Amino acid sequence: MIWPMNDAECPAFLELYRQAMCGSGWTLDLGVGDGRLLPGQLLDARAGWLGLDLRRRGLQRADKRARQVDFRIALHQGDAQALPYRDGAFSAVVSNGLLHHVAAPHIVLAEALRVLAPGGLALFRDLLPAELHQAPPALAKRLQTLNAMQKHVAALGFERETIRQAGPHWVWIARKPSSRS
Repeated sequence: MIWPMNDAECPAFLELYRQAMCGSGWTLDLGVGDGRLLPGQLLDARAGWLGLDLRRRGLQRADKRARQVDFRIALHQGDAQALPYRDGAFSAVVSNGLLHHVAAPHIVLAEALRVLAPGGLALFRDLLPAELHQAPPALAKRLQTLNAMQKHVAALGFERETIRQAGPHWVWIARKPSSRS
């Protein structure tokens, strides 16, 4: 179970999530799933929102939910470990609860950074292992500790401190540098 975001739990993530939605560029939502967390009325009309998920059924539900809340979104079926988009295509990349579903989260993070424009915003959030006491073994094996996630972002050139614990989750909030040396 993924706990929904709420202001008391992680206000910094929510504020940046809102900022990502209010830009004039495109936001890529990795693992949009059934659209349970679509931002609805928070999206600025100038911005574009693209939801990507591996499961067709989830995308069908996301489409239905988006229509119910009058939210314009493009939905694509695809693998977050091999994104079909050009380098620097998005002004923000967000993900809530995807990484515990993939075998190689570091590849998803690297792909997200590849398609993120210089100066763009990366916002990722997922569960910490201690929060799923009775998780099926296959799921428990894929949950990443805070330390493991800090190592992943450090390998990508970001400070370990850009990932923090927030309630039962880890949260990564970072801007892609305008130029890498």
